[in-house]
Amino acid sequence: MTSRIRLGKVGENHYVVSLDLKALPKGAYKFSKQLKDQYVDADNAIVAYFEGEVIGYFRYGKDNKTVYGCGTWVQAKHRRKGLASRMWKFMVDKDKPKHIHVITSSRNGAKLVDSLTKIAEIDHFPNW
Repeated sequence: MTSRIRLGKVGENHYVVSLDLKALPKGAYKFSKQLKDQYVDADNAIVAYFEGEVIGYFRYGKDNKTVYGCGTWVQAKHRRKGLASRMWKFMVDKDKPKHIHVITSSRNGAKLVDSLTKIAEIDHFPNW
């Protein structure tokens, strides 16, 4: 099934980046509302699509060659298949950051970020 998942980069006008809660997938509402309530701004996102629907996203901000992670979400039935890692690696391939700054709020998020230290210099601040 993962081979039919398509990734794409979107900009600040896309509903995932702007956190338009009415347009986001139902399963992403709670997490996205937390990001919105905490004013976690982004200007880009990598979005994962399956059969035309958003099933995951990685939101981030960018300043020159530094990326600031602003939230990663994957639909429950698509978790534990490497999709979050694929989205992060897709971003690295597209934007070629020299540095990534990220705060994680879960153990799984921390594992993901720690697994990516081979592809970019990462400042990781666990907050769980």
